[in-house]
Amino acid sequence: MTAELFIAHNNDDAITNAMKLFYQVIDTQQHNIPALVGLARCHYRIGNIKIANIFIDKVFLFKPFHENYSYFEECFLMRASIIAAEHDYRSSQQFIYLALDLNLSSKKGWEMSGFVHMQNKMFGEAATAFSKCWNLGDRKDKKIGYNYAYCSLMANKPDQALVVCRKLLDDNP
Repeated sequence: MTAELFIAHNNDDAITNAMKLFYQVIDTQQHNIPALVGLARCHYRIGNIKIANIFIDKVFLFKPFHENYSYFEECFLMRASIIAAEHDYRSSQQFIYLALDLNLSSKKGWEMSGFVHMQNKMFGEAATAFSKCWNLGDRKDKKIGYNYAYCSLMANKPDQALVVCRKLLDDNP
């Protein structure tokens, strides 16, 4: 928990301190999934993608159970983000689907799915993903609303785009 608090500060010193704590846990319990995910997250944030992938692979050696779904979901989304940065959107989408398979209420998963579909110019699928994300966020997020409206318009659904734009304008005059 202390390491998670350090990560929340999101500065270099705090990440270094969190990494030390996570490594101490790994030294005593090599199969500690939260510590493995924490190390993957730390290395991902500081840009050590290769090492982050190693820790993500270690997590994938285990089977997801309902007690640790959130850790697997985070690993799937981290892997999807890493792969999307390499412009391999199809593979990235597969990891997003694995995360959504564990948690259909994952706002971040639907948002990433929308962005990946948008990069592939698959606006209908992107609009559907942004729609799920928009509804999960209580229809308040302006960025998601804008992307939802844009993708709806590009998918030849102008009525849907107008409804979203009106909602955005009502909430943010």
